[in-house]
Amino acid sequence: MFFLTFVWALQQIGSFLVIVTAYGLVVQSCEKNARVLALLTYRAKAKFNEENFQIMNLIRAQPTFKAVFFQVDKDIKKNRKSKFEGIVAAVEKHMDEAENTKRDIAKDEDAQRAAQQQLLLKSIDMIDDLSRQVKLLNE
Repeated sequence: MFFLTFVWALQQIGSFLVIVTAYGLVVQSCEKNARVLALLTYRAKAKFNEENFQIMNLIRAQPTFKAVFFQVDKDIKKNRKSKFEGIVAAVEKHMDEAENTKRDIAKDEDAQRAAQQQLLLKSIDMIDDLSRQVKLLNE
């Protein structure tokens, strides 16, 4: 009975390892292809526009020149922070945000320290002025 339980436990552990490995491979391939997906959609849109150009050329003669315009979708730039691009990219985004936050905190602390130093100098000057006035009044 002990041997049977031992074999069952080994089989469960092996199955768990196989499932975790398969899941990791699936996630890795999804993350790898997700980055290329945006480029593929741009290529599909360009091909669609090229096909439309040929159809329009049949209807009406198009100019002899072609102008190529390159533009990055503004949605991609705006939503890059919130868009999930994979575990590695998410960690990189988080690390960048943490570094930016640290720099902002350090800049704020430096500004506060400078303001406090200015206030301290003003108060020391005020104390000196008051002590001079008191000396003048006492004389």
